[in-house]
Amino acid sequence: MRIEYRKTNYKLVKRILIVDDNAINRKYALSVLKSSDWQIEEVEDGESALVLLEKEAFDLILMDIQMPGMDGFECLRRIRTDFPGLNCPILAVTAFSNEQDREAFAEAGFQALITKPIKPSELRNAVTQWLAEQAGSPSIIIHKEEKTDQIIDISVYEDLKKFTRSDDIIDIYEEFENETSDFLEQLNFLVPAKNYPEILSILHTIKGNAGSLGLLVLADHSRQMEGKLKEARYENLIEDFDLLQKHYGTFVDNYKRILK
Repeated sequence: MRIEYRKTNYKLVKRILIVDDNAINRKYALSVLKSSDWQIEEVEDGESALVLLEKEAFDLILMDIQMPGMDGFECLRRIRTDFPGLNCPILAVTAFSNEQDREAFAEAGFQALITKPIKPSELRNAVTQWLAEQAGSPSIIIHKEEKTDQIIDISVYEDLKKFTRSDDIIDIYEEFENETSDFLEQLNFLVPAKNYPEILSILHTIKGNAGSLGLLVLADHSRQMEGKLKEARYENLIEDFDLLQKHYGTFVDNYKRILK
């Protein structure tokens, strides 16, 4: 039996569902959205989201788009088809940001498009707004990517500290370090093999995570590499990959000192 969804005016604790295959993204969102007035649940794929929605109701869903198996577009379609009584806002969170992409998100039925990288306060404000309104016209929240030679944009770290403990923030950066190390190991095989689809997928993830954590040099270089591959410009891939590893090494050698 499917759960019956009803809007209520008396419910004080709002329930938020995060759907994202990336553990760092989920931990980041959980850290920013922690609140005594909000109860957060997280799942790592679209199928798990559909299973959970069979049993539980939510006031807002944050949906990653690029997920293996069922992507965010298909998950949204299934939710709207399988749970017609669920009318909570569903916000897309993605690194896609060109005009064609934006039109596709609006046509698919997302209430908002939040593009990565997004600063903690921007994410928090977007969720607060949509939980309060529970309705409204589609909106786009875009955080402009910046170019800098700083290893870490310290303003992102200071922003995160408004919502969570310093130790928990360091844990997120450490998880980024470990995950990116694994990605670079994979790229050591994928780059010589010229497996461009898998390389693009990894660069896309590194770019989004690095941008959200304020690692602007890493994010910018990943973005440039991704752009070249999308344009079939493969001639400097090995050199670009070597530079990516260098930027990552600089981050690893310095971030704990910077964030003390």
